[in-house]
Order: sequence, then C-alpha cells, then structure tokens
Amino acid sequence: MSDLPARPPAGFRRFKAYSRKPGDNPFRSHGLREYTQTVDIEESTPLDQVEAWAREAAEEGGYQFLRLETIA
Repeated sequence: MSDLPARPPAGFRRFKAYSRKPGDNPFRSHGLREYTQTVDIEESTPLDQVEAWAREAAEEGGYQFLRLETIA
C-alpha cells in the first residue's frame, strides 16, 4: 500500500511507473511480474521529463522500464 494521500495535492499529477526484472521469462506459467512506483509530480513538469526520471529510477534499481501511466 502506498504512503501517498488518496488524491495528489493541488498543482500535482500522479504517475505510476511499471518495470520488470530484465531476466524474467514472460513465457513462464505465472507470466511477467511487474514492479510499480507511484509518485506525485508538479503539473508543470513535462511528461518527457517524468518518463526520463522513471527510466533512470528503474535502471538504478536493476529493472527494465516498461511504461508510465498518469493516474490523476
């Protein structure tokens, strides 16, 4: 469960980044396990910058970035 409030503060948008371990086999019976990170970022921040941060965070954690979603 997240420590974030139910809704992002005024002037912020919520993003969820999905990543996976590079060695995971998507053809195994349990499928591909995804790891998520949810953050609130100022609305004025360009989407390209948010995605760049998400890719960098995934790489630093030893994961492969999959996608970024805007939650609110």
